[in-house]
Amino acid sequence: MNILIVEDELIISEMMSIMLQELNYNILGMARNYNEAVHFLQHNKLDIVLIDINLGSGKNGIELANYINKTLNIPFVFITSNADVSTVNLAKKEQPFGYLQKPFNKDDLYAVVEIARLNYQRKSFHQNKNYQDKNHLFIKDGTALVKIFYADLLFIKSDGNYLEIHTKNKKYLIRNSLKEIRKDLPIKLFLNTHRSYIVNCNKIESIGTNFLFIEDIKIPLVKNYREDLINSLNAK
Repeated sequence: MNILIVEDELIISEMMSIMLQELNYNILGMARNYNEAVHFLQHNKLDIVLIDINLGSGKNGIELANYINKTLNIPFVFITSNADVSTVNLAKKEQPFGYLQKPFNKDDLYAVVEIARLNYQRKSFHQNKNYQDKNHLFIKDGTALVKIFYADLLFIKSDGNYLEIHTKNKKYLIRNSLKEIRKDLPIKLFLNTHRSYIVNCNKIESIGTNFLFIEDIKIPLVKNYREDLINSLNAK
């Protein structure tokens, strides 16, 4: 399990890293503020993020959680020394997968990580189960709702606040995020190749080191997503 620790106090961050490594987790990185964390999230594949709510000056951990919720599909846990009602209520709005109050020990850390992982797996399972019998999604095209069959969908590209939906016969431009549209897609069929791309695995024609082709269209393939993609294709 690849973990990112977001904590502005270096001593606490290193202590958490030691505890987690003793529990056989892989610490992929440690960030001390919002900007460092966002940069790391954009360039690495993670399984869980541990976020201190108070990150000193600049944006705080709750704002980082909001960024994760809007752009990524990664579980996160809040860690804080402040458990007052107002802080907890703000944190709850971002729907964390766990909450750990300082000071804590290794057992506390293990429990919150494992519970967060379990909660995330359950949520993903139920989301996928809700759509496993479907073979299409609806998108808004002007004033009309258009049915797009999964078999016709090639790939989806994020472009700012909009998505390009590429099908066999047409490209649609809709206002949405990859995170939101992923909820309408079967997880095993549609996978990320890049933080801005989701592809239909059945439409892939060839795969290179850092790109793949779908109907002669070159699509970026980031190293951190490549392994999952290959494993998914081999499992078919």
